[in-house]
Amino acid sequence: MAEAASDVVDAGAVLAAINEDFLCCAICLERYSAPKILPCQHTFCKKCLVKLAEKRAPNALMCPTCNRSVGVPVRDLQSNFFMSSLLDKIPEKLEVVTPRVCEFCEENEVTSICVECRQYSCTPCTRVHKKTKTTKCHQVLSLREYQEAKKKPFAVKPLQFCDVHTENQLKYYCDTCQTPICMECTIIDHRVPEHKHRYIKQVADEYIKELKVKVGKLKVKADEVETSKIFAKTTCQKLKSRCEEEEAKINKETDEILEDLRRQMEAVKQKKERLVDELKTEYTAKVKNMEIKVDDLEMKHGNIVSTCSYLETLVQHGSPGQILSAKQVYQQQINGLITMETKSPIVPDAIEFKPHQGKETVGLLKVNVCPQNCSLDNIPKQLIKGDTATLIVTTRDNEGKQVVPSQVVKARVTKPDGSSDDIKVQDNNDGTHTLMVHGNIDGKYKVSVTIDNQPIPGTPAQINVIKGLVKTIGREGSGQGEYNTPRGVTVNKNGDIVTADYENKRLQITDKNGNHKNIMKIENCTPIDVCTFNDKYYMTDFTNKQVVISDMDGHVVKQFSEHMKDPLCIAIRPVDGMVYVSDWHGEVGDERDKDGHWIRKYTKNGDYIKSFGGYGNNPGQFKGPKYMAVDNQGILFVGDFDNDCIQVFNTNDEYIYSFKCSGHGEGQIYGPRGIAIDNEGYVYVADLNNKVQKFDRSGCFICRIDKDTDGLNRPSGIVLTDDVPCRIVVADKGNDCVKIFAQ
Repeated sequence: MAEAASDVVDAGAVLAAINEDFLCCAICLERYSAPKILPCQHTFCKKCLVKLAEKRAPNALMCPTCNRSVGVPVRDLQSNFFMSSLLDKIPEKLEVVTPRVCEFCEENEVTSICVECRQYSCTPCTRVHKKTKTTKCHQVLSLREYQEAKKKPFAVKPLQFCDVHTENQLKYYCDTCQTPICMECTIIDHRVPEHKHRYIKQVADEYIKELKVKVGKLKVKADEVETSKIFAKTTCQKLKSRCEEEEAKINKETDEILEDLRRQMEAVKQKKERLVDELKTEYTAKVKNMEIKVDDLEMKHGNIVSTCSYLETLVQHGSPGQILSAKQVYQQQINGLITMETKSPIVPDAIEFKPHQGKETVGLLKVNVCPQNCSLDNIPKQLIKGDTATLIVTTRDNEGKQVVPSQVVKARVTKPDGSSDDIKVQDNNDGTHTLMVHGNIDGKYKVSVTIDNQPIPGTPAQINVIKGLVKTIGREGSGQGEYNTPRGVTVNKNGDIVTADYENKRLQITDKNGNHKNIMKIENCTPIDVCTFNDKYYMTDFTNKQVVISDMDGHVVKQFSEHMKDPLCIAIRPVDGMVYVSDWHGEVGDERDKDGHWIRKYTKNGDYIKSFGGYGNNPGQFKGPKYMAVDNQGILFVGDFDNDCIQVFNTNDEYIYSFKCSGHGEGQIYGPRGIAIDNEGYVYVADLNNKVQKFDRSGCFICRIDKDTDGLNRPSGIVLTDDVPCRIVVADKGNDCVKIFAQ
């Protein structure tokens, strides 16, 4: 009888007002059973959710509709009371017969029905029902009222009772606790003045107005998403059409090439096919990406529409208690949907075919790149003055893929003196561009790169160009990369630095950045100075009083020693390979001085030619000749140690002039040691003042290369690298290292 009595309102009319799909679970496709509402506001049967949860890790349940994480166990999910109420109102069988006999006394004719008990009763039983303490608050309708209610679905709403005081009807709303309450609650758990109360219908009416406004906004959002979805679909079609247009361009260009270059027909065909494949692959990927965006927009649209449908049904048919019970659950979801981004610009990356003007090949596929995804790479932390930095611009599309750009890449450099110039940008036709920055001035350079006049990230990039001491190589010791009294130094054909590691009795080779390359022990040789000529090393052997020639691997080729007594340093004239050896026999004041202080001259094969100099103060005489250098004209410069000067000899070994300014200040020479000459004729001198100074070829002081803080200690041999401007490499004898300077 109770099952029959459950038809409080006409089920057919209710089903006409509510779509049957609204009452079905999306998992089992049947009417909801114990419906549970997820945080994303989608509703499913409890048993369906339990089955899904059993297949996943704990707390890994995902919403089957929107794939959002649930994050809580199924048992802790809130029941959808509104949906349960609808299911109760709408039975599975629409054909329900109203009983004729009272369901309480089973004797008298039916005159009324109790909405809460869902039972039909006679007039006496109805009076008893209304007077009974537990049922006196129930709604009782006469059969006439019931017939009227059948014409208006949901006109009669069941009363809501308190969860705590289950016999009491919910009549108030506690604003303080945000929950419906009964009269007894206002006295016990929600007393004034700590709690503020209002009639539940007043609060529900206010919230209904608010929900109607928000439903209106959600409908606007739904229209926006629908518009964006249509535009995205249209864009997909345009991309496909553009792909066909570009393919037509490729075919047209290819046909022209095949007419002009028949012998290259097969190669051009292959190129065409590759380009078409690339084009289709690229456009297919972009169309796929756009379709993903369409799917995302459709999901957003579905979420908004389903939420609107649910809220509209809730507003139209829910009781105040049901509406307010769902308030906290839906508030955040509604606001999130309203503020959701639905108008994001959809700008497809067009791929364009660019033919080569020269017709040597078909051409390239070029794309509109995204400047914000491009980068400037290979930026040095610092650049030595005179060096050149090669920077790489990598161009990428919206997805971050390296592509050949259809836009123009421009670069500009601002120098330390405030001047600025455009930099030539070389397109490598592979998604990279090369640009070169020349560090001619010390200080900070700023490099700006723009694409379509938009700066790329990381620009302007700063490059610090430095001069002075730029590198110290090695330390005291006998291991790899260590020195013990380094003396002579030279640069071989590979640009590597070769040092006569005197006390370690070896040659040690590093690149110009100080990276160790090789150690060469020359058999039975103690090298004190070294130079190179014709892929051979020439070194003075202090122990055996000779000059040793070896190949680049350290294998001895020849030795010679004619007329030598104490060979010290060595220099070779580049034009003809004439070898000069400074021969300092004895010390100043020693009776042997008359036998020493000579420059010995040999052929490149070691054949003795002559000697010149001798002990004395006169022009052409020496007191301790040490390091020498020969310029590109064949002029010989000799460091005269105890005469504190540099003596200069012509190609016939005749004295020309000397420059001397003995002292300890800048521009003065005291005990000259290492000498080097650059291609412009400037002379670099290291002396006992622990300085390296630059002079013009007549001896006029130009500048000091090092600083006091660089800490040179008895610098010996020096050599210049092939860089422009060159670097100055100094053997720092007292510090057992090699130092490199930029000017």
